[in-house]
Amino acid sequence: TETIQEKQAQFHTLLIGPPPHKHLVIANVYGHQASCKANQPSTNKDTPKEVHNRLKTSITKISKKSTNMNLIILGDLQNTINASPTHNIGTPIRRTQYNILELGEQLGLKSGIPTTHPNKMYITRCGSKGGRGIDHILVDNSLATNITHGAVDTELCTQTVGSAHHMPYLDLTLPHISPPAPQQHT
Repeated sequence: TETIQEKQAQFHTLLIGPPPHKHLVIANVYGHQASCKANQPSTNKDTPKEVHNRLKTSITKISKKSTNMNLIILGDLQNTINASPTHNIGTPIRRTQYNILELGEQLGLKSGIPTTHPNKMYITRCGSKGGRGIDHILVDNSLATNITHGAVDTELCTQTVGSAHHMPYLDLTLPHISPPAPQQHT
């Protein structure tokens, strides 16, 4: 297990299952965009461009170490999948430059809940101007086919954490982990 923590992202790399091991890389990212401008000087490590580029570089480095890898990127990614009423209440906001959701899509990842329930409304953040589906759990294709359940928690997170965001969650099976063989007693 390896954990890398930066200001805007945490990476957890796990070896899963018996040899040959499968790597499960989980990147927990905060794709803050609202008060940052993409053209700020690159010396500022918190600009959307810097966060985007560091995440892309880190994933590239990790994937070079292991071709036998699953990837999950999750967090408040600040962007919706599309401008449809399924992902927006009120006037849609266009995607920002250097956004993490688009990077995930370029890497072949899918937002788990909208992929599993494409016709259901997907809103994770509501405010005075409407609501948007901006919190995501992005999974690669092999994990997307193993989602057993997914939803957005509209009660627990706001009551216990005091967040304005509704937390998405997924249940998925990791196909490369087989349960241990039962012990035979004689």
